[in-house]
Amino acid sequence: MKTGKITLRLFVATCALTLSAGIAYSQAKAVAATVQVHMVITNDAQRGSEVPTLQPGDVKVGLGKNPAKVTQLIAARGENAALQLIILIDDTLDPSIGTNLNDLRDFINAQPETAAISIAYMSNTTIQVAQNFTNDHALAAKALRLPRGGMSAVDSPYLSLISLVKGWPEQKVRREVLMVTDGIDRLRGQAPTRAQLGRSFGPVYHSMPTMSPDVDSASSLSQRSGAIIHTLYASGVGRAARSSWDQQIGLSGLTKLAEETGGECFSLGTSNAVSFKPYLERLKVILDNQYYLVFQASRGKKSELRRVILTTEVPNSEIAAADNVWVPVGVWTNDDVAALRGTGAVSTATAEAPPAKGGAEGGAQAQAAGAEKEKPLPPEKDPKHYRAILAPLRKQLADVEAKLKEVQNALNNPLKGGSNAVNLDARTPEMRPKDQVAALEKKRQQLQAQIDNLETQARKNGLNPGDIR
Repeated sequence: MKTGKITLRLFVATCALTLSAGIAYSQAKAVAATVQVHMVITNDAQRGSEVPTLQPGDVKVGLGKNPAKVTQLIAARGENAALQLIILIDDTLDPSIGTNLNDLRDFINAQPETAAISIAYMSNTTIQVAQNFTNDHALAAKALRLPRGGMSAVDSPYLSLISLVKGWPEQKVRREVLMVTDGIDRLRGQAPTRAQLGRSFGPVYHSMPTMSPDVDSASSLSQRSGAIIHTLYASGVGRAARSSWDQQIGLSGLTKLAEETGGECFSLGTSNAVSFKPYLERLKVILDNQYYLVFQASRGKKSELRRVILTTEVPNSEIAAADNVWVPVGVWTNDDVAALRGTGAVSTATAEAPPAKGGAEGGAQAQAAGAEKEKPLPPEKDPKHYRAILAPLRKQLADVEAKLKEVQNALNNPLKGGSNAVNLDARTPEMRPKDQVAALEKKRQQLQAQIDNLETQARKNGLNPGDIR
C-alpha cells in the first residue's frame, strides 16, 4: 500500500516538473521570438488647450495587423526630459525673415536646461553648422543669422536633411528638428515625357515638377533614426519662390515629411507668417507632452521599418507619432530602457558603441565586426564608384547648358556688340547657329540620360541621392 502511494507521489511530482519545464521553455521561446523597441510619441488635446496625462496601459500598439505588448510608458519630463533639437534654416530664404529671428531667440532661451540646441543652415544639399549642440541657450541664440537669400549650385532641403540625419550620432534622447524652409526642391526636375496627343517632339523636360522624390527618402531615413521633423514654412527667393505651383508643391512636401515622422507642419498657407511666435508656442506644448513608448515586437529575419498604429481611449486625447518604427534584429535591453531614466545629460561627441560582453569572445566578435566593415564594397554598391563617373558627366552637362544658353540668347537678341556677344554671322560652313542649338540640345539630353540612368542604378542598389553627390 505504501509502495503504491509513493509511486503515485513520484508520478505526480514528475508530471509537475515536466509541466513547469514546458511552461518555462514556452516562455523563454516567446521572449526569444520578440525584441524590445521604443519610439517617442506626442500626446495632444483634440480640443481646448488642456492636454490629458497618459498612464501606463493607456496606449495600445498595433504592428501591422498584430497587437504589440506595451512594457513601459515614460513621460519625457524632469530627469527624463533630455532633448536634442536642431533648428535648421534654409539659406535660400528671403532675408526679410530676419524680423522673425527674435521669436526664434526667445523660443531657444525659454527651453529647459535638459534641452541641447544646435543651429545649422541648409545649402548645396548639405548643412553648415553655426552652433553645435549646447545647453548654453544664450550661445545658441547668438548663432542665429540672416539667411543668405541666394541660391547655390544645388539646393534641396530634403537632401540637406538627409545629410544631417546620416551624420547625427544616435543617443537615447529625443532627437527633433525644426526646419524653416519653403520646401521647394530647386535641384530636381521633372523626368522627360513624350506628348500623348498631337505631334511628339521626343522626350521633353517640363518646368512644373511634382513633389520631390527625396521627400520619401528623407522621411524614411528620419523614421529609421527616430528623428521627429517639424517644419515651418517661410518664403524663399528666385523664380520658383514666386510660382504658386512650386510654393504649393513645397508646402505639400513639408506637410508630408512632418506628418510621417510624428512632427507638425506650421504654415499660413504659402504666405509668410507675420510672426513665428504662435507656432513656436505650439511647438513648446508638443515638446512638453511627449513620452517614450517601449513595446515588444516580433523578431524578424532582418532589421526593418514596420507600420505602427497607436490608439488610446483617454478622453480628449490624440496621439501623434511616426508612421513606422525601426525594429532591429538585436534586443533593446532593460539597461537601454533604464538609460532613459538617466540624468538627461547630452553629449555632442560621436556616440560610443556599447562595451563588448563576454571577455575574449566579445573582443573576437568586435574584431570580426571591424574586419567585416573594412571589406571593400562591390562597385555597384560603392558611392565612390558612382561619384567618379558622375562628376565628369555633370561638368560636361553644365558646360553644354552654358553654351546652349549663350547661343540661344544670341539668336533671340539680334543686337550685336559687347565682349560677350555671340557673332551670328561668323558661321562655320558645316554648322549654322540653329543647327548648333539642335546639336547642343541633343548632347544635353544624352548627358542627362546617362546621369539619370546612373542615379537610377544607384537607387536600386540602396544608395540615397545624397550619397553620390
